[in-house]
Order: sequence, then structure tokens, then C-alpha cells
Amino acid sequence: MAREILRWAYDRGKWQPHPDDFIKAGAEQLARAMRDDYAKDPQGRSIRIKHVVLEDREGEQIPIWVDYKIITRDQMVMSLQGRRKQIVGDCIQLKNDVDSYNENRNTGSLSKSYLISPSIWRRTNWQRA
Repeated sequence: MAREILRWAYDRGKWQPHPDDFIKAGAEQLARAMRDDYAKDPQGRSIRIKHVVLEDREGEQIPIWVDYKIITRDQMVMSLQGRRKQIVGDCIQLKNDVDSYNENRNTGSLSKSYLISPSIWRRTNWQRA
């Protein structure tokens, strides 16, 4: 739907892209391609080849993509910590959305099965951030 709205606004001259929008769109496509680069490890598991590490450069955090074959242990720890924070944040937002819908809409409650249960947290040995 967002594409249709944007196309409508662009076709009517109500919106023009900023030149930085093209850079941002290209960077997002590149990041998606990096995230989607998988291979099989010696045990046959599908693993990501590229891992993002945030580096501080002149006070700004810059995402750097590092190949699995050359990533250091410290870089891998940083990358996995960042991904874990994203997962936890998504789970918290999912719970908020389900709870809010159940408490504020009169169309019937959604099942809590959409949420990640404590047994799943325990099975993966994850702890909440």
C-alpha cells in the first residue's frame, strides 16, 4: 500500500525524492543482499556469511559487513549481541501489540501463542536483555 500512496503523490507532483533517498534505498538493498548471503557449515547448517559490526568513526556508528571466514571473535560477539537485541526488541513489541489489541479492541482476544513462551527462552539458554 505504501508504494501505491507514494506513486500517487509522485505522479501528482506532491512528493519528490531527495537525492539522499536514492543512496538510502541502495544501501538498504545492499544490506538485504548481505543478510541473505547464506552457506552450509561443515555440519550442514545454514549460516549467514556476512555479519554486521557497528564501528565508531568520529563519533558516529557505521555498520561494517564482515565475512564469516575472516571475522574475529570480538567482531562476532558484537554482531551477535546486536542481532540478539533486535530479536528481544521485536519480541517485546510483539507482546505489546498483542496485549494492546486484546485489552483495547472488542473483536475478540488474540491467542498468547503468538508470544515466545518462557520454555522457549529456557531451551535456547537466552536471558532477557
